[in-house]
Amino acid sequence: HARPLAGLRVLDCTSWWAGPSSTHVLALLGAEVVHVESTSHPDGMRMTGFMFGRERWWEWGHMFAAANTDKLGITVDNGKPEGRAITRRLIEWADVVTENFAPRVMEQWGFDADAVRAINPQVVYTRMPAFGLTGPWRERVGFAQTMEQMTMASITGHADDPPLIPRGPCDPNAGMHSAFAMLAALAV
Repeated sequence: HARPLAGLRVLDCTSWWAGPSSTHVLALLGAEVVHVESTSHPDGMRMTGFMFGRERWWEWGHMFAAANTDKLGITVDNGKPEGRAITRRLIEWADVVTENFAPRVMEQWGFDADAVRAINPQVVYTRMPAFGLTGPWRERVGFAQTMEQMTMASITGHADDPPLIPRGPCDPNAGMHSAFAMLAALAV
């Protein structure tokens, strides 16, 4: 039997855990997901787990593998015109484009919301920068521990102990919210 999102095409321009976990949900539901990595900056999640000293160490990151099953992968250098041309063709192909970088990243390559919609007016474009698209912290990057310190550390742990850093629930929570938002946008 076909899975519910069979035929849906997703361009996954994400890294680490929050973004890849969001598109992983779509892949598990049957979408064809193409995960894009930079030729010079591979997805940092590849460096998780016990992998150094092994041949092809970049393929051994257990968290990378867990968040990217059922996906296709490609490396592209968006710093070069040829790389941006490849990304443009992938945007034309996609029903959904997702990214989770600081806003400046996609914008410096010429792929802000207006540019992406000019390439593909029907695309659902999901942007999930840690600190939003506007405001004084717009350009800051965020990781789970950053977000946990800002949102939940003061209410975790035991009453007589220092705050507890939960070590990661913000990433899959953000990923699940993003996946839900993409599905809602597709349903409209």
